[in-house]
Amino acid sequence: MANLTSIGLTAGAGSSGTGTISTLDNLIGTAGTASAQVLSVQGIASGTAQPVSAASLPLPTGASTSAKQPALGTAGTASTDVITVQGIASGTVIPTSLASTTITGTVAVTESGTWTVQPGNTPNTTAWKVDGSAVTQPVSGTVTINAIPAGSNTIGSVKLTDGTNTAAVKAASTTPVATDPAAVVSLSPNSVGLISLGQTTSSASVPVTPASDWVPSQPAGYTYKNISTAATTTVKSGAGVLHTITINSLGTVASTISVYDNTAGSGTSIAVLNSLTTGQATYIYDVAFATGLTLVTTGTVAPNVTVSYR
Repeated sequence: MANLTSIGLTAGAGSSGTGTISTLDNLIGTAGTASAQVLSVQGIASGTAQPVSAASLPLPTGASTSAKQPALGTAGTASTDVITVQGIASGTVIPTSLASTTITGTVAVTESGTWTVQPGNTPNTTAWKVDGSAVTQPVSGTVTINAIPAGSNTIGSVKLTDGTNTAAVKAASTTPVATDPAAVVSLSPNSVGLISLGQTTSSASVPVTPASDWVPSQPAGYTYKNISTAATTTVKSGAGVLHTITINSLGTVASTISVYDNTAGSGTSIAVLNSLTTGQATYIYDVAFATGLTLVTTGTVAPNVTVSYR
């Protein structure tokens, strides 16, 4: 008998057809394959979407239901419905590996064991010395010294140097020599007992008490010059002291003796003596001159004169 190849439907009931039904082979199709002889709901790429309604459908093994959907849990609290990694006191330690991380805030560090300070990045098992025992350490700034023990303890020494020369310090019993480096100092004019050399006023002088056995030294003798002719005679050039003028014998006819503070027979006059009628005598002056000492003697017969000076 021929297979049923077509069937007509009217209002859901069969109304016409071709062939007879002798087998169901052609009514069973292959799922997912289009067939004109199969009455089935099939899904193909070119088919029309058909709505499907079902009260319940079987789920594949291991599929999740609404009762087992992940729920929002509380951090730090264990929950069977939360899919998360949480840490609790009774939990199992989960190893974590970090290549690098950033830490914000203050991290407490506890020191333990033996720490070795190394120079730079070079490994060194010998710790650095920081007590200065190996070499002399320079000190700058303010240094405070604790109480010094009583007695004759030596706490150090000081050298007086300008960076190149060091002043010599010797015991009082050691005689200094010319090669000893000496310290050059300048005394303050306000120092007590400072004696100013050279001429000064009595009020500016420092009183000195001589030793009880001191004997004043006698001044050295004066230099002298004898003049016996009528002439201009420069006795000394430069500063000095005129001590005395002695007229040994008188002159004649307008005989005089003129004395000048100069190197010529003019200028500042020190004295003028009448060697014609004054008479033989010694005249004491003890006056200082600044430029020089010059005598001018006149007369038909010149007086004989002796001058003493320094």
